[in-house]
Amino acid sequence: MKKYLFVIVFFTTLFAFVGCNNMDDVTTTTVTTNSTTTSTNSTTTTTSIPDSTYNIVDFYNEIVIYEERFEDIIGAIPMETNVFASQKISNLSLLSSSSENENTTTITREEILSAYNKSSSDRVYEDYLEQLLTTQLFVVSIRELIDNQDNIRLFEPFHPNNDESITYEFVLSDEGYILIDALYDTQHHYLKIGLNSDKLEYQEFSYYYSSQSLNPKDDLDINFNLFKFTENEDAVYIRYTNQNSTLRYTSIEHDEQFTISYGSNLIEGSEYEEIGYVLNMYDRALNAQTYLQVVNNEIVGETYDIFDEHGQVYRYDDYDSNDEVIRLQVNFVTATGWDYVVASDTSDEEIDQMTGIFLDDGTKIYDNWFNYTYTPTYGHLGLWIEIADKEQLTNHLFSLNQYGMNLDNSKATVEFFNQVDLDDFEQIKSRFRIDNLDFFSEDLHYELYNYIDQDIRNNLEGTYDEPIITTGDIDSFNNTISMFQSNLQESPQYTGHNNMTISFLDSNNTVVSESSIISYINFDQTAMFYREYSSTIGANFHDSFTYIIDGTKGKLIEYEINDTTARYDILAEEATQANFLEAYNCLSVGSDLNGIYEITKINDTTFELKVDSSFLNNSSVDLNILFEQEGISGLDNQEIIVTFEFTEDYDGYDVSFIISGLTKDSFGIRITSESITTIETFDIVSPQDQTFLNFYLPQSIDDILFTTTLSSGRYILDSGTSYMKLFLEPGEYSVDVYGDYYNPQVIIMDESMNELDSNQHFLATYEGYYYVEIISTSRQSADIYVRSNPSPQFYHFVLEETDDNFEATVNIGGISSGDITVPSFSEDRLLTIYPYYVTEPIDDELIELSVGLNDIQYNYFCFLDPNQLGPCYFYLPADIELVIEIRHVFNGTFGFDYEYSTIPSGAFDNTYSWDDFSIYPQLWLTEESPVAHVDFTITEARGYELNAIYKDFGYSYQKAALYSSDGTQISSNWFYTLMLEPGDYYIEFIGDYPDYLQVLILPEMIIH
Repeated sequence: MKKYLFVIVFFTTLFAFVGCNNMDDVTTTTVTTNSTTTSTNSTTTTTSIPDSTYNIVDFYNEIVIYEERFEDIIGAIPMETNVFASQKISNLSLLSSSSENENTTTITREEILSAYNKSSSDRVYEDYLEQLLTTQLFVVSIRELIDNQDNIRLFEPFHPNNDESITYEFVLSDEGYILIDALYDTQHHYLKIGLNSDKLEYQEFSYYYSSQSLNPKDDLDINFNLFKFTENEDAVYIRYTNQNSTLRYTSIEHDEQFTISYGSNLIEGSEYEEIGYVLNMYDRALNAQTYLQVVNNEIVGETYDIFDEHGQVYRYDDYDSNDEVIRLQVNFVTATGWDYVVASDTSDEEIDQMTGIFLDDGTKIYDNWFNYTYTPTYGHLGLWIEIADKEQLTNHLFSLNQYGMNLDNSKATVEFFNQVDLDDFEQIKSRFRIDNLDFFSEDLHYELYNYIDQDIRNNLEGTYDEPIITTGDIDSFNNTISMFQSNLQESPQYTGHNNMTISFLDSNNTVVSESSIISYINFDQTAMFYREYSSTIGANFHDSFTYIIDGTKGKLIEYEINDTTARYDILAEEATQANFLEAYNCLSVGSDLNGIYEITKINDTTFELKVDSSFLNNSSVDLNILFEQEGISGLDNQEIIVTFEFTEDYDGYDVSFIISGLTKDSFGIRITSESITTIETFDIVSPQDQTFLNFYLPQSIDDILFTTTLSSGRYILDSGTSYMKLFLEPGEYSVDVYGDYYNPQVIIMDESMNELDSNQHFLATYEGYYYVEIISTSRQSADIYVRSNPSPQFYHFVLEETDDNFEATVNIGGISSGDITVPSFSEDRLLTIYPYYVTEPIDDELIELSVGLNDIQYNYFCFLDPNQLGPCYFYLPADIELVIEIRHVFNGTFGFDYEYSTIPSGAFDNTYSWDDFSIYPQLWLTEESPVAHVDFTITEARGYELNAIYKDFGYSYQKAALYSSDGTQISSNWFYTLMLEPGDYYIEFIGDYPDYLQVLILPEMIIH
């Protein structure tokens, strides 16, 4: 993981002063650049200012170092070539059944299976080796050229043997890399090379031109090649022409590879003349290779090769668009159900009676085309199956059962194939992409050219300058820095704060818009903790980024945090002072006095530095390039005054500067910056303790940082395979992953990486670690739940025929269900349930009782809520044995008293005298008695409210109207408080029954 800050933080430049010179556990560090050599140890710091004595001898010494490093790297790469090289995977020679006149070969299953099991061939081809060898020879030739030469000067053209057709120029970049500019007639060749964190890095760029006035930056007709290499990390090759271009990327670190070509005359088949993409990728996580052809954002050809640890399992080939046939070549070496094959060593349109797949008794079970490759250490038998479309792809087809064989391989399934299958061009783009380069850009020439290293482009465009030689009060300034460093050695903790404001000005120098970059740094050497936080705040945006190196938890971890999203990289399994400081010092590039013209001492604690813009660059951003991309002009060649003001006891300092004279469109721009650095302690909070962060899950089991128990959390999934680690006791569990866009595939494994039979629900048979493999075909956020989830249980209970009570004990753990059988009766009845809990419920544990009778359109449910225990009512139709379903989230014992009551039928006297408001009557409305009349007397003038609960066992509407005793209606649909005087009243409950009327009314009089 690398640090790419999206803002310019000025005091990052100060790392050379405060970060590299105070480490008790580090002996000596030497940083060599084009302008200074800084040697640091625990007690002293010396800075020497370069002059014109830096010459070709120093450059020669650098060349020798890189030549030796090339020998080490190339010597470590196996020289053997790979059978699965850079084209459409394993182009095995076609060997199939043929005429009886041709020679044939008989191979037994045991023979070829033994050869197959010996194979361990890889799919990633070290195609960068050839380029490394070429570059090594070029470096050797340069070393031999300048050997014993004393008339070569840096930054000046050199013609060997006064040959004007050959020109060399040797340059040293700001970061300490060397740059070789070689011109051979009309071929221009650049090499920038150096060491970064003891890894060889280089870029090599070349092009041909017809006129020196032409430049690949602007002329689209100039072809160029670029090769970029980082030791043990990756290799990138780019070829550009105005007809077609190619990008080849090899991840040495992850052993993956892909190639993209774009242009005309690349597509095979009927689309040959179309402009399109040809893409080839090897995915290490899936052990699969993909070969695609894309025209107008549509896939017109696709081939997938699936491998296990020994070789190819099968190939899916929908590549030839002319015949509209999909070919599935399945390697049946590992399949059972066959004993030997007879194959022809040549191909013919005729099928020989002698060739095919046989059993030991001579029975031929297959008599068609197949491929074979058989060596002592490799075995492959490819049986071809043709289908018309992907929908015909089935597990039965993969198994080869239709031929009497049985192939049992977890990858030979439709489910696995769907992980590999790419059918969305946007999804494809995300898989074929590297940092800082979008090969699918509409302006591909611009995208590729700007991927070239900045120093090469500077030299190419003639904008490279010799390093600045610093003058003025250099010793005084360095002595003051040394006093600050001496204090920092005693208390190796510091904090920093920076506020940079960018103001947009109109023609009257009035501020019309401002944005600020606020940054904080915390450094504690003892705790092995470094944190840099920056926030960009303006009228239209607010963004933040945090970068952390943390050794407080035992491991050395690097974090990149965007707002609440966090990535991490395990730098070392054990955090030590040495590896923490190594990681910390990697943030510092450049030298103490890089970009400084003059230092002026104002007083003992204050200095003014006259600098150019390169002084403000941080570890990943060139300020001039950033401003140019944003359309801001006026920074280049501007002289800036930076003021350093130290405290009297030299335990801190302020740095400030103002940049004016910048323009963008019709506006002027002013940049004001002030930074404060202080030696002091601060509170340390590791990202691992910040619960609001959503972490990216690692894509390697070795990079797992957290061990999860029963929990839920939100995580970020990258495209591909991600991993989690669980610690569980024996029991049943489930892992549920809910993605923002779709739910990924989840695979549970034990500590031996054996797949558990799951579908996300699995049995943990031991106490210990388990692993979760999550496969997502695109980047997305996901909620992940790890839950105890015993298999569902079912409970069955039967009620008595008369009033009684009921108790049940359940132990569900997860989600269970059950039912209660209520015996039938000759008349319609009402079952009333009065629930209670024997075991105290926890939080919001609920039990749901529900009934559904479709024949009479009766559906009813009731919750047994521990916070609101109340009766449940169930209508029991005559002569029906009712089943009440139980759904619950509860552990323990619950119960209820229950009673039966008869439901009136026919026309009946539906009047009721409500004498005691503390009693809740039960009233019925039926089709033959749709009105209930309730008489009551008010003895005290006050507010009264009717609260009526309707249990509708049909589909009807009800209302309640209040009348005085003389029949005067006082209110309809009474549901609010009324002021009533003493006297006699009555309520009429009326049912409207378009379909079926069967309503239980439970009225309550509320007295206010």
